[in-house]
Amino acid sequence: MSVLKKADLIRDERHGKYIVYTLNTSVLEEVILWMQDLKGERYERQVVSKRTSR
Repeated sequence: MSVLKKADLIRDERHGKYIVYTLNTSVLEEVILWMQDLKGERYERQVVSKRTSR
């Protein structure tokens, strides 16, 4: 959990004796886009959408 918190992927709030964890979706979206860039998917998708929009 501490690694996920340090990466700002999750946040925690204490409510009495309970801890509520929430996912930081903006950071997760950045990670997904980065992985797509590694695979070349995002670039391919942009090229395809430009071709079809003409």
